Amino acid sequence: MFSLTLLALTGCGTTAYTYSGYWTADHFPLGGERAWQYQNEGEDFLMRVENISSESIDGDTVVTLNYTNETSNTLMYSIKWSADKGSAVQIHGYYLAEAATDDGGEDTGMGTDAVVGDWVSFSPPIKLTERQGSPGDVVESTDDGVNYVSTFDAYESCPNLWTQDWECMKMIIESDESSPAPFVGTWHWATEYGTSLFQPAGAEFPWRLTSYDWVPAD
Repeated sequence: MFSLTLLALTGCGTTAYTYSGYWTADHFPLGGERAWQYQNEGEDFLMRVENISSESIDGDTVVTLNYTNETSNTLMYSIKWSADKGSAVQIHGYYLAEAATDDGGEDTGMGTDAVVGDWVSFSPPIKLTERQGSPGDVVESTDDGVNYVSTFDAYESCPNLWTQDWECMKMIIESDESSPAPFVGTWHWATEYGTSLFQPAGAEFPWRLTSYDWVPAD
């Protein structure tokens, strides 16, 4: 069971900014045991996101996050992330579960019918940010003929269902796939806490944070 460590409910600590821009990895924390819960006004279930494993890949600490339908306790998809000040925020792979529907057989709102039932690995990883960034920055990556474009669109207010006072990096991740991967879409990342809300490509509404648990690493 996770225990809540409350860093700040009003605001979200430092905005991790220097004259060179925002430290982007500070907006996607992965250390320790973390779990986030989200609600989507277009869905009748809650989503739980939690880190389930950590591994070292080519010098990066890569953490797997599971995205689960909490109501039915079924995995929707997994994404392998890394985030540190040496290489910023990157994606090393994803897995899309075959049962990508809710209890009523309706689409879960992920907005994707990408590769299902197998891990898709990226080597080198898909780079989403530079170590430090400012609004307007664009990072491009290509893997197996697929082009990815990640835009630091703005630094703006990102209220959620847990707190109203956060400021976030707004990241827009795009690809030229007809069936985009589950990380493609619009994300709002807050320092120290991580994702405040995210809207996968094709989804009508964003997933908004309702609760957050963190147990620091020993």
